[in-house]
Amino acid sequence: MLAFLPIFLLFCTFLSRLFVFLALLPRMFLKQCLRASVRRSCLQSSWGPQKYAAIARPRLWDRSNRAISTCFYSTKSATDSKTSKPHEHAVETAQAQLARAARDGEWHLAQDVYDASFRYEEKTGMDTFALLMEAYLRGGRLQDAMDIYYSLREHMDRHERSKLKMDEQIYTRLIAATLDAAANEHKNDELSPHLGYTVDDLDFDAAAVHHEHLDLDTSASLAFAMRLFQDMHNSPHSTVSSDVYLLLLNACRTQRDSFILHQVHRYLRMDDAVDMDHALVAALMHAYLAVNDHTLFLELCDTYALTSPALANLALQFCIDNRYAHTAMRLWDQLPRSMQHDPQFSQFFIDRLIKAKLVDEATHILAATSHAPSLAPLLHSPSSSASS
Repeated sequence: MLAFLPIFLLFCTFLSRLFVFLALLPRMFLKQCLRASVRRSCLQSSWGPQKYAAIARPRLWDRSNRAISTCFYSTKSATDSKTSKPHEHAVETAQAQLARAARDGEWHLAQDVYDASFRYEEKTGMDTFALLMEAYLRGGRLQDAMDIYYSLREHMDRHERSKLKMDEQIYTRLIAATLDAAANEHKNDELSPHLGYTVDDLDFDAAAVHHEHLDLDTSASLAFAMRLFQDMHNSPHSTVSSDVYLLLLNACRTQRDSFILHQVHRYLRMDDAVDMDHALVAALMHAYLAVNDHTLFLELCDTYALTSPALANLALQFCIDNRYAHTAMRLWDQLPRSMQHDPQFSQFFIDRLIKAKLVDEATHILAATSHAPSLAPLLHSPSSSASS
């Protein structure tokens, strides 16, 4: 009996392994069928015979349920290392083509380049996605660009360790492209569900009023640019620069959008990292003039010193045109003496006062300046005689 014991043990081991193999056989069969199905569908689709990974890939979709973007990861074949240099050169060429398409708004070309070169590329970075969104934005396809953006945001929220990050440069480029597209856009016909925002904590009724104002006066592109700005402001990977504020303020001035202008101004007041330099003050003043908000324009004149002739001319000309003689004289008295005693600047202001038939104010300035004799002949102009 002891002589047959080793044979019996070997037979038991064989039976146990056979049972394990038979138990795993259906699973292996299903796995092979799944791989074959995925490969066959990829080869037969419009993507062409490109390499694929037998794993699920998140994709971005437009309103027609057509895949417009790629996986965020993929598997590599064993031959990738042998062709790394030619592959890198091809990627650089494709990136340059994508940049040209983004600059010209050729979203069809950008999508073709992306599908051919980046859809299954493991190292596809945020710069590539940004170029694709820029092409859609400048090509007038705002909704498609928004779909890509929100899909990327969803992916980054779900995968905290993802290498895809939106920094200051990416946000600035997207905001600039959005505002480029906003120049030729009509006002909103309906309010997008993505664009309910405000700086203040509002109750329901107040929020409804703000949304109604946004619905009537704000273009979809400017509203999306404001949403990008808010995401940029809240992102830990980016800071808002003065250039972004200037982009938004100039857009508010061009489109005469008072709602977005007030929102940007409130953010600017709360942003301690941005200095209120001459360019920002001038952009704010021009924007408030464009939306006919005289109260906040005069508040800016009182808050920030009019240290440059350009800002002083803008403020004084506004007061003269609107017959704010007292305010004009008050602002004049607050100007630096070097500016008050500048013959060219003083002569320009006095000429405007006389043309507006404000001779008393012009006489006061002449008496207060050291070069009054050189400007005295202005008081004998036809407009001065007519007013007297």
